[in-house]
Amino acid sequence: MKIIPPYQITSEILTLIHEAEEYLILVSPYVNFNNWESIKVAIKNASNRNVKVKFYCRLDNENFKSWEQIEALGIQPKLVKNEYFSRL
Repeated sequence: MKIIPPYQITSEILTLIHEAEEYLILVSPYVNFNNWESIKVAIKNASNRNVKVKFYCRLDNENFKSWEQIEALGIQPKLVKNEYFSRL
């Protein structure tokens, strides 16, 4: 197990996305790409490289903006009930 300091999180996520060859599974209860343009572009590029991208997001009626941002990348979000996220 590796604990990533907060200042390295974006860099580590970008590295994982760039290095993905076959599949990429992203799990985040909420999504807001407004300040993460580089991650958004990296996910699109991975998809364009034929990497199978799955994005799991919280199923919550107030979370529809997260779903929209994922769908804008051409990815159908996998919606997960809140009870599953609370177990992680």
